[in-house]
Amino acid sequence: MSLGILAACGGGDEGRHIADAPVGVAIDGAVDAVPAGCVPTGPEVCDHIDNDCNGLVDDLDVGNDGIYDCQHVLLLGSPGANGTSNFSAWAHGNGTTVTRITDPAVVVDAMLLDQYDLVMLDQLPRIYTAEEATALATWVHAGGGLMSLSGYTGAASDYTYPNSLISGLGAQFGGALASATVTDFTTHPLTTDLTSVTFQGGFAVIVDDPQTSPTTVIATINAGATPIATATTYGAGRMYLWGDEWITFDSVWSGNPEMPKFWADAFGWLGRFR
Repeated sequence: MSLGILAACGGGDEGRHIADAPVGVAIDGAVDAVPAGCVPTGPEVCDHIDNDCNGLVDDLDVGNDGIYDCQHVLLLGSPGANGTSNFSAWAHGNGTTVTRITDPAVVVDAMLLDQYDLVMLDQLPRIYTAEEATALATWVHAGGGLMSLSGYTGAASDYTYPNSLISGLGAQFGGALASATVTDFTTHPLTTDLTSVTFQGGFAVIVDDPQTSPTTVIATINAGATPIATATTYGAGRMYLWGDEWITFDSVWSGNPEMPKFWADAFGWLGRFR
């Protein structure tokens, strides 16, 4: 479970984690509001506690760049075909811990997921089992933040591989390969200050279970006809689907000053700092 997004408190026991609980074990559920009786103990530090009693746990951003320094991020799968040095530098910046796992033999289970606050599904290497999908859903439901991309090669595996892991979370990838400049954004914390983002050979996002997992379409192309990004809440956690991987490429970063903002919005919302 994602300890960095749970509202532990600097004073009192309501909504907090036991200090010596092992990483990944939640004593109480996720809390958005400041618990009653919270007593500030000092400035925020990376200790799974709301030290400054602002209702956010470990919301430390020393560089004030939208990269939350306490987060542990897993990039599962390989990067896309083009260079991603700008995104990698941004993701690793300011103390955020980022780990990439490309080995297809690695099993997605609680032992793996409990080490991370955020998980991003990049170019996945295989179809995942129902047991792995259940483990991921359980982790998200308990408060994890999940993002998935698509559109790497144009092959069906671009959506069948991630769909095998996100099954049951309310949305999935599909449809025909599409390219456009995304300018149609719904007002949402994930779209703050976004006006134009490249979408080059990606897939649509299909909302398939809006009752169980409330899902909002946050970006479309083709005059609103094709959803390409959704935001889903699932239990205490959140999932962000974006149908294309070009948002990680250096060519987009160098040509679009909105890219750092795009990712700050993503990491901020998934970490429940927005």
